[in-house]
Amino acid sequence: MSDAPRILGIDDSLTIRKLLELSFAGGELALELASTGATGLDQALRAPPRLILLDYVLPDMKGIDVCNALARDERTRGVPVIVMSAKCDDVRAQFKGLVSVVGFIAKPFTPPAITSLVRSVLGVGTRAHAAGAPTSGFTFAEQEVAARALFARLRERFARIPSWLPELGGEAPDVFFARRILTPDCLDGLLGALAPLLARGHAATPPPAGQLHGSTALLPLERLLGELADQQRTGVLTLTRGDAQTLVYMQRGEIVLATASGRDDSALRAAVGASRQLLSAAQAEQERSGRPALIALAEAGRISAEELPAMLRAAGRRALLDAVDAGPCAFAWNDHTELPDFVRSHCQPLPVEQLRLERMRGVDDWSQVELAVGSHDLVFRRAANFVKRLERFTLEDIERRVLTLVNQRNSVKQIIDRSRAPTFEVFHVLFRLAQVGLIEPAAGDASGSRPTVERGRPVVILERDAEGVVAPLAGLLKARGTPLIAVESAVRLGESMLSERPQMVIANPSAGGDLAGLAKQARAHVETSDLVLVALLDAPDQAVPAGFDAALAKPVAWQDLERLLDAPPAHAPIPLAVATA
Repeated sequence: MSDAPRILGIDDSLTIRKLLELSFAGGELALELASTGATGLDQALRAPPRLILLDYVLPDMKGIDVCNALARDERTRGVPVIVMSAKCDDVRAQFKGLVSVVGFIAKPFTPPAITSLVRSVLGVGTRAHAAGAPTSGFTFAEQEVAARALFARLRERFARIPSWLPELGGEAPDVFFARRILTPDCLDGLLGALAPLLARGHAATPPPAGQLHGSTALLPLERLLGELADQQRTGVLTLTRGDAQTLVYMQRGEIVLATASGRDDSALRAAVGASRQLLSAAQAEQERSGRPALIALAEAGRISAEELPAMLRAAGRRALLDAVDAGPCAFAWNDHTELPDFVRSHCQPLPVEQLRLERMRGVDDWSQVELAVGSHDLVFRRAANFVKRLERFTLEDIERRVLTLVNQRNSVKQIIDRSRAPTFEVFHVLFRLAQVGLIEPAAGDASGSRPTVERGRPVVILERDAEGVVAPLAGLLKARGTPLIAVESAVRLGESMLSERPQMVIANPSAGGDLAGLAKQARAHVETSDLVLVALLDAPDQAVPAGFDAALAKPVAWQDLERLLDAPPAHAPIPLAVATA
């Protein structure tokens, strides 16, 4: 049976299956084929392959359904998947959140394109080992020399086993024979036989295959960390680039410790006053077990218990930023039910998004800023996953103040005027918020185009006239693909503003409650500061609550409401003291 890594191709097209056979005919990889999703799933579950090439549209199911089925089974959860589709850009978003999907390839593809992509994910090639073979990192000749030396040392001990049997008695056989075979002299001889290999050290060993493995050239590190965080995984991510290795420990999706080896730590040695010998010993222990050298130095009295947490955090931040900045590397993820004791004892949250934001704060190249924020007329909006991403950041006051003014209506010039911050500072804040994915340029012309009401985000209404107002509005919004949520009180309205994240609130002042106070609260929270607040008046001369953006008087002309939905007004002015509270 071949030791070549097994890959599974699932595609109903005979032409594509023949193309895959042609592409992998060299024998470096063992290709198996299936023409339906059900057949492919059955083959994958019976004998999990190293990688799956998956068609997006199959006769019996979609590729996303196959991926979900693979993810539900422990045997195939970590098998990397490459999706094959004629419309990769259109289908890519459907696989977001599936960490096993590591790449996409457009049909029709060429044999060099598909083989190069697969080799990159699996890490195979002229210097790689076949799947299932020992991944020791040493050549066959080196392993053979070591094996012969070990056998020569152990042969004499094995020959004496029959003479020891009468002495066995009631003692456990494994302990009894280990004690007699592995004597101190024998162990010295075994270590001597292995010395030539051990001298090559940890750098000779490739990264473990892991339950999920591949290259960050195909699955960028920040996306990989984000997917692991979204799935709340616990385990260890190993990043390998040449002789350097970074270990990232995650607890329920949160990075709690990061260590790096294979770098020059002369600055660390000078900082802690440790000798080269002591630091080398601590680093050797780190490479062997992953236990940070800083902990060993603290135990040796070179770092105080009070200093250790800050130094571990700084070292972890440096390791993560270096890993993000250094470019593509090999990665391997392994799930663990429990992390090592030293991680549990010294864990500290290290959100990678926050690290990236801090790195962006230090950018002083105006050309980068100008490229992202090129005009005073540019309009920004919040990213689709804004609220979820916002939880991962700690913002500065100026960042929060600017973010409250990003609402898909204010131009950069208006944000500068209303924030009362210097132009350069606002430009830089918008630049870094865009770089970390909290905001993005609004679609269309940036010179003042108005957004339409987004599908998905609801409209909330506080109005007692269910038949005359609420029901017709629900029908109007349904045709636009926008849900309507009706509430019965101002208190419930305030709760819905935070829990439902509506894009528009329509409220009748006659329904009671402090609507002006609710408007202030909405503008004070980053999550709700982009709300459009519309007052629904029983009479044209009724007072509009302070802070509301627009008003409609009964009887409502529905064409006026449609225009309001298509072109939300700019926000009513809110004092900065309120907006930044």
